[in-house]
Amino acid sequence: MTPFFYIISFTKKDNRFQLQIDVEYENYLVPVYDRTFCDENHEISSVYSQIMEYFNQTNIKMTKNDVKMFYNIFERHDLNLPEPNDVLLLEQAHHHSKGLNPKEMLFLIYINHKGVNARKAKYWVEEYHLDIKHTIDYLIKLDYLTTDDYEFNLSKATKKELCSVLDKHNISYSGNKPAILKLVKTSLSKEDLKNDFTGLYYKQTIKGEEIAMANQNLNDFHKSYYRYANQLRVEEFYLLSKRYKDLEAKEVCKIMVQRKNDETVTDFDWDKFFEEEVKSKKEINDFTEIIKKYTKRDKVEPIEVSEEEFLKVVYKDKEDKVKPVEKTIDDRKDVETFFVKNRSQELEIEEIPKNKTKINMIYVKCFMYSSIICFILIYIMYQFIFS
Repeated sequence: MTPFFYIISFTKKDNRFQLQIDVEYENYLVPVYDRTFCDENHEISSVYSQIMEYFNQTNIKMTKNDVKMFYNIFERHDLNLPEPNDVLLLEQAHHHSKGLNPKEMLFLIYINHKGVNARKAKYWVEEYHLDIKHTIDYLIKLDYLTTDDYEFNLSKATKKELCSVLDKHNISYSGNKPAILKLVKTSLSKEDLKNDFTGLYYKQTIKGEEIAMANQNLNDFHKSYYRYANQLRVEEFYLLSKRYKDLEAKEVCKIMVQRKNDETVTDFDWDKFFEEEVKSKKEINDFTEIIKKYTKRDKVEPIEVSEEEFLKVVYKDKEDKVKPVEKTIDDRKDVETFFVKNRSQELEIEEIPKNKTKINMIYVKCFMYSSIICFILIYIMYQFIFS
């Protein structure tokens, strides 16, 4: 089964980074993410939340320099290492594809005819990990989306919005929405309408409509139960839908579910990867601290154990009967030494007096004598009663 590969690259200029991600399947390639951001905590955290789904349990391709830059960012901002299935090193930088990615196409379909101030569905952030503001700005910048079609905005305006404009121009009004709409159109000039009804609603441009019409299957995918129940990635659906053009969205989703069930999730070993793949000494040193800090395979540090804590463990069952005799180190004689081994480090805990053994023997003897006396008394009482 041909796997999906997420091809990731970083470039840096001054204090800004550009992160680009494509997903590859057979001979198909589609953009996934393209963002420029500052090396600041709030921006890094935002980008991190949007991209981690492409690093966990996926197959990744990166150059050695990209790996180095990426994990230096992780180190500076105290972020966890991802858990991919595999990482392949590229010999040279990848030339990324251009255009809208599937999430942006799907959002373009969703946002059409929505009010600028209307609430956006939570799933865009919670499920798709989309930066809504950045996406809207990007779609407008590329002329796929506009808020400047004042005639369309006028036709979509609510009664409240129409009345607000009439109030602004000190025009009296009454009646239902159609009557107020007619009053607005007849009372205001074209210039006033343009000023007052620009920026109210989102509308696809001609370019945007072409993109939306050609990718309605993305909307079918979004509404599919399989997507939600199996946490399927929209980018992978998009590639498979290009591969299997004759299949409906539901059937493509079924293929994705089967692929996901057949996949073997591996425990990627970062230590082994850096040792085997990152050859030069300089590069290995760059990653040493990161590996120690973030990998799950960190060695457990030896635990310092005090004398008091150790004695509590040794005499746990006797602590209510015999209290350890307080002695200074200089006064201790006839001692036994105990050790606790913790992996490669051996800790000498302290000394336990031999007097403890003598005291224990006294208690044992007392118990034996008392038992014998009790037995004799019981025997005498028995003879006395039944004689």
